Amino acid sequence: MEWIKTEDRLPEETVRVVCWVNNEETPRWSTYQIGMFENENWYLNGGRKHYEIVTHWMPLPDPP
Repeated sequence: MEWIKTEDRLPEETVRVVCWVNNEETPRWSTYQIGMFENENWYLNGGRKHYEIVTHWMPLPDPP
């Protein structure tokens, strides 16, 4: 699997995906999280701060 840029394509709404989240306030805290895109907004497990920007995503892998 490869990361998909959010500027290239967005996932289907309400489908959980792996997100790469850039922390613009403290870059070293950038990380990946599980989230979904709905109503033109990203929703992440545990919430999202205004300085956290989702830049890439990929589908969750199939369960074993």
